[in-house]
Amino acid sequence: MYPDPTSFDNEVFLSLGCIQRLPVAYLSPNTFEVPAWMDIYRLGMWNNKDRDWEGDRVYTYENPIITLDKGAIYIYNTVQVRQLVGLLRYALQNRDADVVLLAGMYSLADNDRPGLWGEYNVTGLNDALDYLGCFRGIR
Repeated sequence: MYPDPTSFDNEVFLSLGCIQRLPVAYLSPNTFEVPAWMDIYRLGMWNNKDRDWEGDRVYTYENPIITLDKGAIYIYNTVQVRQLVGLLRYALQNRDADVVLLAGMYSLADNDRPGLWGEYNVTGLNDALDYLGCFRGIR
């Protein structure tokens, strides 16, 4: 899926937290209701100049687990959380102005639908990850 760069308007929020020392992440649309048509979520580094994802710096997950109130995608699988945190730490070190951290949700079946996307400023992210004690051991 190649998102339309004009849709990078923070329609999707990314949150981190700990539940009983277990790291979790949440992706939530700004409407706080995950669209019924959405069945894929993607997190990665997007190159605005090349209009493409940065090779090994993108993760795609199918059939995400949605919270009971349908307000967010719930990521608790340890491998997926490690990938996500590694991506966030990589994004912190990025010095290329054309490369941004992007998160989104879209439909695999409906390619005409642009999906929902959010571009993130990573300033201060390292402090936030260290503040969340359960993330300290994940690199």
